[in-house]
Amino acid sequence: MLKDILFVLWFFLPAGLASMTPVFAAKWPLLRALDFPLDGYMTFRGRRVFGSHKTVRGLFSSIAVGVLTVYLQVGLFVAFPLLRSFISLDYTTINPWLLGLLASLGALGGDAARSFFKRQLDIAPARAGFPLTSSIISSAVSR
Repeated sequence: MLKDILFVLWFFLPAGLASMTPVFAAKWPLLRALDFPLDGYMTFRGRRVFGSHKTVRGLFSSIAVGVLTVYLQVGLFVAFPLLRSFISLDYTTINPWLLGLLASLGALGGDAARSFFKRQLDIAPARAGFPLTSSIISSAVSR
């Protein structure tokens, strides 16, 4: 059981770190040039698709962190044979670019989808959306 928990934490680490990255990237002055909304100011049903908080800066920085995390994991997997005892995925055979990209896009894609639905249901961006289903149900019932 502990072995499975450690593997899940290890495997989802790139997605988790990628998900947190935009908050820190927003504070880094060198990335301000990428502060452009992902939705390009497009609207759907009169509301912005994602809003101003989902930016190109956040997307690029998250992908970079996700890929770097997988490269670090590959290095640790090779350097420390003990890791192989609880990681069932052979990290010497994976493509770090692909796994890092997919993990990052999965994390950010889920966040963007949640943002889209919250915006369409007129739920404030700062309001907690987890679990999103309870927010959707309460908004739908109150209408």
